[in-house]
Order: sequence, then C-alpha cells, then structure tokens
Amino acid sequence: MRSHLSSPVGVRLAVGSAPSQLVWRVVSEGLAIAAFGIAAGAVGGWTLARVAARLVYDREMPVSVNLQTVHPRTLAAVRREVALGAVGSAWGPALAKVWEFIRSQPDLRTDGHNIFLYHHPTQSGTPILCDFGVEVTRTFETAGEVYATETQGGEAAVAVHRGPYNRMNEAHDAIRKWMAANRRESAGHSWEIYGDPTRDPADTETTVVYLLK
Repeated sequence: MRSHLSSPVGVRLAVGSAPSQLVWRVVSEGLAIAAFGIAAGAVGGWTLARVAARLVYDREMPVSVNLQTVHPRTLAAVRREVALGAVGSAWGPALAKVWEFIRSQPDLRTDGHNIFLYHHPTQSGTPILCDFGVEVTRTFETAGEVYATETQGGEAAVAVHRGPYNRMNEAHDAIRKWMAANRRESAGHSWEIYGDPTRDPADTETTVVYLLK
C-alpha cells in the first residue's frame, strides 16, 4: 500500500507544516495551475477561432451585393488592352509607371488607393481595355503613358471581397448573379478598389463596383 508520505502533502505534514499553512499552499498551487490552464485555454481558443474562421471562409461565405450611388474618382492611369485571363500579368508593369509618375508630383496624391478600371468589350471573348491606376486629387497633363481619367458616377452594384486576390472572381460572380436576379444591366464599366495590404491575405479587402444602366 502506498504511504501518505510519498505524496507532497504527506511530506509537508511529516516535516511539521502547520495545517493552515498546508491548506494555503495546496490552494495557491491549485490556483496557479488553474491560471496556467486558463491562459493556455485562451491562447488555444484564439488559435482555434482563427482556424475556424479560415474554414468558414474556405466554405465560400456568400458575398453581399448592395445597390449604391457612387461618385466619380479621378485616376492617374496607364491603359492596356488585355486578353481575357491576362490581367494578372499585365497590371504590374503598368502600375509601376503610374507610381513612378506620382512620386514626381508630391501634391498629386494623398491617400488614394490603387484602382483598376475595366471597359467591358461589346463582343464576348475579345480583349478588354484596362486602366491600371491610382486615385489622385486632380487632373494633370499626360506624361508619357500616364494620363488622367476617372470612374463614372451613378447607380452601381457594389460588393466587398475579403480574402486573397485569387478568389476575387467570387465577388464578380455575385454581382452578375445579383444583376440577373434584379433585372439590371451593366453600363459597360466596372472597377476594383484595392484596400490597404494586410499581413494575413484573408483580411485584405477589395471593393468591386459595377456601374449600372
């Protein structure tokens, strides 16, 4: 049979610890263990919440589409004619030219975001005209390939995409479905307003706008 002296409590009784001291030590050790467990649980809970958020996101949360009145935005942009599916390889060099120009004009931009303006082709399958730009405070004289343009104002279907850019098609698809369900037609122009970059791609926001007739 195991002796009570083999346990920490038995040892303390044997060496003369007062019962009141012993109770406090046992209680304090228990509180310390409980505190450690709570802290570990909090960290674990936060981690599980982040994982759960990713799982929910990966299950394709529905994208909300809203009808809004939008106002014109002035852009400094470089235009490119782009084949379908080739926007990903075309925007970088074009936008680099825009930013090079903006840096030479200190008063041209305050907090404007990157905006990609698309002029929809009238025939399916043909290249699309893209203005890869940055929102600026005013118009300006054309410099090389960089020119001033603007997004149009009016009624628009708007969706906010939260997540990596390679899934932005979900917001475009949601707007197209919304237009079909509400019997609205595109006015031939759409644009993407890119939010500030984040450490976690799942937290990045991009606003997708379709101008309506």
